[in-house]
Amino acid sequence: QIPYGTQDENAYQFHFNSFCDTYSLHPILTYNGLRILDQNSVIALSQNFSRRTTIRFIAAKNELFTYLEANPKSAPVLQVLLRTYGGVFEYDTKINTLLIAKKSGISEELVLSILEKSSMHGIVEYTSENRDMELTFIVPREDERTINVFANKITAINENKIANVNAMLAYIHNNNDCRNLQLLRYFGEKKKDPCGKCDVCRNKTDFPSSKVATIEQEILNLLEQNARTSRKLIRLLAHEEDEVLTCLQYLLEDGTIRVNNKNEYSLN
Repeated sequence: QIPYGTQDENAYQFHFNSFCDTYSLHPILTYNGLRILDQNSVIALSQNFSRRTTIRFIAAKNELFTYLEANPKSAPVLQVLLRTYGGVFEYDTKINTLLIAKKSGISEELVLSILEKSSMHGIVEYTSENRDMELTFIVPREDERTINVFANKITAINENKIANVNAMLAYIHNNNDCRNLQLLRYFGEKKKDPCGKCDVCRNKTDFPSSKVATIEQEILNLLEQNARTSRKLIRLLAHEEDEVLTCLQYLLEDGTIRVNNKNEYSLN
């Protein structure tokens, strides 16, 4: 343990998985916290954290069954591997040794020992790079004083992230304001006229969405026969002209139909 007020520039091996497990910490949140300390020059993290532990079973299945019967202490770990990961006979598979340890009910160190032993006996091919993160303290240990220097900045960043998420949720659930206007307001732009094309604007048309779907289907049925101009479609359909034209515009925007070189509508 580093005494309060002192600075130790030695690099320490930091077992990330064990640290999270001991203090019941969420790995992603913990890693983000360490990255914040690293970015604010409180500690320095090595790149050893990006390690890979891989395994591949190379023994034939009958050999494997014989080995499991002859080595009952190794059997639980190997069986958990077989149940947890697919393709372990075909290619090198990245594994989480702490997860295997929890499922087997033994320590992670014992799992590693069993894997190394199985590798020596020709049952698996097992490779493991440096399993630990290296951590170096850059400033003297002064706990609250060290953290307080940038605590307000981190709080502001988190509040900004929460505000962004709330803004996105508000955008999703706001079915009264034009989507385009909502986006423009978010980026600080001002515009008064709705776009007339988004789902909110389309739902505010004079005829309901159910009628829109009906007219669109009737248009598609006619266009399946042959291409037609808007004038022909209006004459054939028993709907108001503006309704037909509006639905044609929707279908064009959706990419369902297109206009050919004769100015006729046809299916895409």
